[in-house]
Amino acid sequence: MITFAIFAGLWIVLALMVLVVGIEGEMPRWAAVLAVFLVPLAGVGALTALVHVVVDHYFSYYRTLIVVALLPPLIAFYAIWARLPQLRAALPPQPTSVVTCTLIFICRWRPSPFGLQTS
Repeated sequence: MITFAIFAGLWIVLALMVLVVGIEGEMPRWAAVLAVFLVPLAGVGALTALVHVVVDHYFSYYRTLIVVALLPPLIAFYAIWARLPQLRAALPPQPTSVVTCTLIFICRWRPSPFGLQTS
């Protein structure tokens, strides 16, 4: 139960970070709108994948954990990038947003158990 609370707390903090930089930061508006959907979906996908790993042994253990472990740092990087002018100067907004949103979508979709066959 404590693990779930920590996991939920992590995703709530990530969602709040993205929400704050979406409002106050220099995140492109289309990326802010997309993040409203992608961040909660990524959290649900990560939780679902971890539940299936622990309960059902549904996937390859390492592949799922690596993909799930990439999501929080990627989201945190994007939130920090949108907040810090030095990073925004080094990485242009449109390409950074496209790459980051695409990677979040891929990482969210990859561990999804729906539609996969068990052996």
